[in-house]
Amino acid sequence: MSYSPFSFNQQGTGTGIALVSNYTNSTSTPIPQGTPLSLVGTGDQVAPTDVTSQASVSAFVGCAQTRIAGNANGPVVSNGRLQNITGYSFSIGNSIFIGLSGILQNTRPDYGVTGFAAGDYVYYIGTIVANEENPTNQDLIIMPQLIGEL
Repeated sequence: MSYSPFSFNQQGTGTGIALVSNYTNSTSTPIPQGTPLSLVGTGDQVAPTDVTSQASVSAFVGCAQTRIAGNANGPVVSNGRLQNITGYSFSIGNSIFIGLSGILQNTRPDYGVTGFAAGDYVYYIGTIVANEENPTNQDLIIMPQLIGEL
C-alpha cells in the first residue's frame, strides 16, 4: 500500500461530506443541534464554546451534528456540511458566527453589537446553504476561523 496525502479513512460516524467525531457532553444539560463546542477538562468532553474565554475558543472542535443528551456521547462535525440544521431562522447565504450565549447567530459580532464587549472573541463558523437533496432544508457549511479579539 502506498501513501497518498489525499487518501482518507473515515470514522464510522463520518460521511462523505463532513468530518465527524464522537465527543461526550460534559454537562447534564442537552446540547442542541448546531451548538458550537469546545474541549473541556480531559479526554473527549465538550461544552458549548464561550467566546469570552480564550481557552474555550482555542479548544473549538466543531458543531453538534444532532442533539446530544446530557452526559452522553454524540457526533460533532468539525469541518464540512452539517446537514438539515433546524431550530434557527437563517437564510441561504448567511454568514454564521458564535454568539455570546454559545449558540449560532447570523450577526457579525462587534463591540457593542449583540452584547459583545472588549476582550470577547469573534469566531466565524461558516455559511448557510441549501441542502443538496431537499433545497427547502438548510445546511451549514462549517469552515471555522477565529477572526480575532474585540
